Amino acid sequence: AVELNSLIRDTISVEELLEIVTYKGYAFDMINVATAVLTLSKLGKKDKRSSAVVGEGLGADARFSQLLFFVSAHCPSFQPQACANVMNGLAVLQSDLGAQAVDAELAAQLASVVERQAGYMNAQAVSNVLNAIVKIETIGAALSANGWAALGK
Repeated sequence: AVELNSLIRDTISVEELLEIVTYKGYAFDMINVATAVLTLSKLGKKDKRSSAVVGEGLGADARFSQLLFFVSAHCPSFQPQACANVMNGLAVLQSDLGAQAVDAELAAQLASVVERQAGYMNAQAVSNVLNAIVKIETIGAALSANGWAALGK
């Protein structure tokens, strides 16, 4: 898992990362998924193409859908930092690049993880989660009053 995480972090393009998802995604653990989402968001922002072109390309790419499947599959096991990294990455992908990343079902899963993990998050993780909630309103709508209270502590 550590070698795979290094491979993900060292990618230099959206295309290269999506190839890793295709050929190595079956071996992803929750940390690899979080790293892949966050790295993809950073690579997408750095891409020389316009944000709209990158976002449209991701939206039409089956490999991006596969990565989102892995997010959903691993979501219940996300620890505080993985949760914050995934949410931060998804917020950039959806809000900044225009790639539809979070549907109502995934928003509910992410809200559930936030509710379980908020009390264990450091200030930076809470900040990343709140930023993601602002950018992806469906997550905030899925968060219970207890979840909001946990983020405020």
